[in-house]
Amino acid sequence: MLVLLATALLPLAAGSWYAVDRSRGYAEAQLIQNLTFAAEQTEGQVIYFFETQKARAADWSSDGHIREEAEAIAILLADPAQLPAAQERADRLATYVRENKMVLEADIESVEIIGLDGNYVVSTEGMPIGSAVAPTVLQETFLLEKAATVGYGKAFVSPIIADLTHGHDERVVHFRANVPLYPASNEKPIAILSLHVETVELSDLLSGEFQMRLGASSGGGGLGETLDVYLVSDRQVLLTPSRLAEGLTLRQRVNTEPIRACFGEKREVSGRYANYLGQEVFGASMCERDASWMLLVEIGVAEAMSPFDRVSWFLAAFTLVSAAAIILVSFFVSGRYARRIGENKRVIEEIGTGNFAARSRAAGRDEIGAVARGIDAMAEKLHDKFAQASKLSAIVESGLESILVTGTDGTIQYVNAAWERMTGWKREEVVGKAMPGILKSGTKSAADYGELWATLKEGKSLRTAFVNKRKDGSTYDAESVIFPVALLGEETIYVNVSLDVTDRKTEQEAAWKSAARYQTLFEMLMNGFAYCRMIYGADGKAVDFEYVNVNKAFETQTGLKDVEGKKVSEVVPGILESDPALIERYGRVASTGTPEKFEIFVKALGQWFDISVYRPEKGYFVAVFDVVTERKKAEARIKELDALKNKFITIVSHQFRTPLNAIRWNIEALLAEQLGALKPEQKEFLRVTYDANTDVINRIHDLLTAMDIEEDRVMIQREEVSVETIWNGVIADWKKRCALKQLACAYAPPKTAIPAVIGDGEKIREVFEKLVDNAVTYTPEKGKLEASLEMVDHCVRFVMKDTGVGIPVIEQPRVFTRFFRASNASSMKADSSGLGLYISKHFVELHSGKIGFESVEGKGSTFWFELPVKS
Repeated sequence: MLVLLATALLPLAAGSWYAVDRSRGYAEAQLIQNLTFAAEQTEGQVIYFFETQKARAADWSSDGHIREEAEAIAILLADPAQLPAAQERADRLATYVRENKMVLEADIESVEIIGLDGNYVVSTEGMPIGSAVAPTVLQETFLLEKAATVGYGKAFVSPIIADLTHGHDERVVHFRANVPLYPASNEKPIAILSLHVETVELSDLLSGEFQMRLGASSGGGGLGETLDVYLVSDRQVLLTPSRLAEGLTLRQRVNTEPIRACFGEKREVSGRYANYLGQEVFGASMCERDASWMLLVEIGVAEAMSPFDRVSWFLAAFTLVSAAAIILVSFFVSGRYARRIGENKRVIEEIGTGNFAARSRAAGRDEIGAVARGIDAMAEKLHDKFAQASKLSAIVESGLESILVTGTDGTIQYVNAAWERMTGWKREEVVGKAMPGILKSGTKSAADYGELWATLKEGKSLRTAFVNKRKDGSTYDAESVIFPVALLGEETIYVNVSLDVTDRKTEQEAAWKSAARYQTLFEMLMNGFAYCRMIYGADGKAVDFEYVNVNKAFETQTGLKDVEGKKVSEVVPGILESDPALIERYGRVASTGTPEKFEIFVKALGQWFDISVYRPEKGYFVAVFDVVTERKKAEARIKELDALKNKFITIVSHQFRTPLNAIRWNIEALLAEQLGALKPEQKEFLRVTYDANTDVINRIHDLLTAMDIEEDRVMIQREEVSVETIWNGVIADWKKRCALKQLACAYAPPKTAIPAVIGDGEKIREVFEKLVDNAVTYTPEKGKLEASLEMVDHCVRFVMKDTGVGIPVIEQPRVFTRFFRASNASSMKADSSGLGLYISKHFVELHSGKIGFESVEGKGSTFWFELPVKS
């Protein structure tokens, strides 16, 4: 018997332990993968946080007032006698920063401007200007040497520190976002603008609440008790609060495997290891190669694996209990009878768990067989009964009506989910208890309830309304049907089916108040309002209309009174003849139902009106209007002034262009040494002057072209031209400019012949030149340019790709607008007209073509345009 016992139990125990062990391994791998994913997501948010601070510092550094004042103060500080004047200007600039910058940024603690000599220029904290900043502070927080070399508009952040000088909690860490300040000439930096940032937002990002969201789970207490997310510096010090060591920010030394791997080997770690408290954890690290910090996400091994430990203990207990039970049974049952009885027992247990499809295999003609057949019959009947009961239960539980079942003594026997939602009580709080006053709000008297119970005890049903009280004390309106039900055994229950009608009653009350409210709004409306009935002639055309209702603003704006019930032809004689377009529009809206909005001058009233017309029902219309006569007069005056402005600019531009062209011709003659040989330095001086003169002429040309576009005066010569030939005429100058700037330029010619285009060759050439000029201008030295021509469908497509500064995403929708320049364009070219792409887009569209681009800031842009070929 013992051999049989061992044979039965050992495979079961071994298989169970093997399954638990494999599940544990899979769970560990999945948990580490999830921690790695969480670390990557959190790392992205931390990096985005620092980039946001750098962008803000760069934005502040572009403030012309700050730059000009800082430069002026730095100049005054060079003369000790000017120190009082410098202090006064520094105080004004500090006030400007506090009131115009810091007031909008709650996390900026202070702002300092530090000169390149290491002395204070401006401080919102009142530090004396001209005084020296401590050398260690300069090196660790302001990073003076780095600021002098990063370049214009390039911000950077200092290592994270704990600022105790302002009385902050140690859990809040701080750092500085620094950016060099350049003068208008952009030659070299004059000072450093430093924003002292209190990183409450970063601490919240890595807070316990965020960790609990990462570890939230149902049952078993979740995985959030020991989940820890924190930052560590390259000095192996805790930078942000840790749930396991509160109050030790910037004090706790962290020398764990991930720390050593990151700062020693530049390697990220994920897996099982000991944390800084020596506890076994699962964790994942994110190591920023160029930063002074790293991120760790960890959770205790004991907590993470606790479900598997409980299963292991359960299996051990189950194995021991099963062994004891089998030993006992083995002494009393043997052979065939034991197996058949066990089979019947198994089926009964399965039926007890709800498996009514279970059937006994203990067949036979003896008593055990009869028991097996009885068990099968019982299972079949239970299956049918429980299936029906399940359907009814599902219907009751999913219904919108609440259901309350009580005994005749008031004991609550059942409530459904709708009753829980309606009352706020949970079924486990009320079922089995006599709670006669649970829903009473005091609106019904004891006599009312006595009459209700008497009716039910007589076996009658009733319908009534209640104002019931919820668990939280609030009330709701309910309509209820209550009826008695007699069960087997002569037991009687009372069933209360209720519906919450609070919203319906509220809507009814609101509807009663609606008419008065909207009548008041109608009368207070500042726009003129007229509700009218359209009158049609025999041919179906609108011939007149009748005023049904108007508001006070109608009388104020039109000067017409007592119009209700009258036709417009009676109120305004002659309007049908002087303003037929108005009658036609009203008739169209009243017939079709399509709303219209328009401005019209009504001759009969001598006024301009802005009118919106709607149809509330067929044959009627509503006109909502404003008198805009004064605005129309103002617009006419503005248009007249704008025409004068454009005419003035055109005249001045033409007057400038003639002498500028004469200057260019003279310089060309000098450069060609027609008036004698030139020294190299003289020739270089004339070349720079010639380039500047040409740039001014081109800008005047672009300005005049933009004005022609705006006034729709641009014409194109339509003739058969070769786009490839035009481009070949631009390539030589393009490659020459690339060589001067040490740019690698490549051109991919078309693989097939390019058909001719019907268009204006000069304007197509100008588009080529403007795209080439932008690509060369905004690509740093040793960058790369790629151009190509190809056929796409029935269009010739030109592409110019560069590795330049790119265009910020937020500014890209305005690329083709007049005078647009990207915020980072000045780093490559101080000034420009911003008209090149605007003109290019117009020229391409005049040829029925398309133009577009893709751009990534800091990586480059790709501009393209397409022109349809001759069909």
